Amino acid sequence: TTTTLISLMLRQAGHKVYIGGNIGTPLLDQIENIRSGDQVVVELSSFQLMDMEAKIHTAVVTNVAPNHLNYHLDYAEYCAAKKNIFRLQSESDILVLNAANAESSSWAGESKARVRFFNCDKSEAAHSWLDNKFIELKTCADDLEIALLARDEVLLPGRFNLDNIQAAVLATLDSAGFEDMQQVAKSFRGVQHRLEWIRRLDGADWYNSSIDTSPDRTLKTLEALREQGRDIVLIAGGKDKNSNYEKLGQAIVKSTSRIVFVGANAPLIEASILAAAGAEELAELEIRHCDSYGEAIASARELSVPGDAVVLSPAGTSFDHFRHFEERGNIFRQLVLAEKA
Repeated sequence: TTTTLISLMLRQAGHKVYIGGNIGTPLLDQIENIRSGDQVVVELSSFQLMDMEAKIHTAVVTNVAPNHLNYHLDYAEYCAAKKNIFRLQSESDILVLNAANAESSSWAGESKARVRFFNCDKSEAAHSWLDNKFIELKTCADDLEIALLARDEVLLPGRFNLDNIQAAVLATLDSAGFEDMQQVAKSFRGVQHRLEWIRRLDGADWYNSSIDTSPDRTLKTLEALREQGRDIVLIAGGKDKNSNYEKLGQAIVKSTSRIVFVGANAPLIEASILAAAGAEELAELEIRHCDSYGEAIASARELSVPGDAVVLSPAGTSFDHFRHFEERGNIFRQLVLAEKA
């Protein structure tokens, strides 16, 4: 989402923009077309960063939480890979960090670049923060403080999307105007597979969040729907990444009693739910296990009532049944759209 927001803000400002990397579009075949004055926005995973040596002018780290521990030796190696995004930066470069994320915000002391914090209301450099009504921004060059955007003007649900907008604003501060940022933030409806609204069925809204390949991502999705006051039916399950599900179990118990499982890590998620639930919550749980997405959708539809949010948020990778999370999300969307009202 942040990668897309940055690219849209730059395009709105009149730049020619190339977007790619882990977001799904290879840029190698575009190399001959890219000119020195163009803007290139690249999403980089820990896999790509692990052995990368690249000088990146503007680096953004939205947050860091344990992930891909089935691939990396441990969390320390995962963090070391992420740090390569700023390791070769100089004093003329920019690093955007989340002051509310303890891990990544601590990296500021290791960077030679100019650090811009979001979720921060005091800093010598440009920074942004949220108050009860607005996304606030304070620039460095002219010491200007402005209320950039009202929170209720943002179409995307969830506090994490307000963070994404803050990160994109600080990343484009030198290349886009305030009006460009505002226009994009007010009109952006999100990206596929990230809390993507599919349709309303039997009075319930159905969402595809197939990109939620870790417990932390599912935590944020559930939080976003709770912030809207929604009652939730959760469809979860995928391939495990040696993840810790304890906090996810607590969040699920807090968010819903209706869970449909389809995927290899279903027993791990279910165990975390049962461990987190009290006696009263255990009595209310409605858990169903399914072997296919068609069966899972039918079960979720039976459990849903008008006004609900039915969301696919797997908390695991797609590699137990699919080639990638996009294929998983596309198949889920197609099946939901094929349901007869």
